[in-house]
Amino acid sequence: MDHRMFRLGWAAAVGAIVAAMMAAVWSLDATAATVKPDKCPTDKPLVVDSFITFENDADFGPAGPWALDAGTFSIRIWRLGGDAYCLQEHEVGTFVTFGGLSPEGTGTVRAGVVGSIDGTYTDRLYGRFAPTVPTTGFLGNLDRRCGEDGTCLTPVFSVRQSYFPSGYQHVDGGALDFTYAGGACGTWHQTSSGDTGDIVC
Repeated sequence: MDHRMFRLGWAAAVGAIVAAMMAAVWSLDATAATVKPDKCPTDKPLVVDSFITFENDADFGPAGPWALDAGTFSIRIWRLGGDAYCLQEHEVGTFVTFGGLSPEGTGTVRAGVVGSIDGTYTDRLYGRFAPTVPTTGFLGNLDRRCGEDGTCLTPVFSVRQSYFPSGYQHVDGGALDFTYAGGACGTWHQTSSGDTGDIVC
């Protein structure tokens, strides 16, 4: 998946919400204000510890859709104080390449290459916590039904709609770190500071 687009509820609307609210001043307690979004404090109350399984999810790189993903997506949310929360999402699974441009676009990759995915991203967000789904355990399987052009028939799972349905007051984007291991075809590493490597064969 395109993790930069998928995170947080995973729609362009998130950017619009953040932009609209940036002019407002939000009062935060001192503890919440000092927490960095690249790490969640595990000594804070854990309010969400849930996960979904997913399949047939298009994975995007700078060059466009290049594979289908399947795996498990874990969601953990800690309350920092007031309306401040730390969100950590962890994905483990597999990919199968479509065949064509490699994920980073430095070459090509043949169809049917199978590899592993392991990645985490973290964000700090502010909003009213009002869950519409269970806060612990298995939330179900999501078949995204995506095609090679990246078009998907099933919407993504939305953290915003599931746990903060009235919307976010503000979001601080944090660390993103994903590794795609393609065996002899190479390893592609995506981070919030840039990409390295590629899967080419």
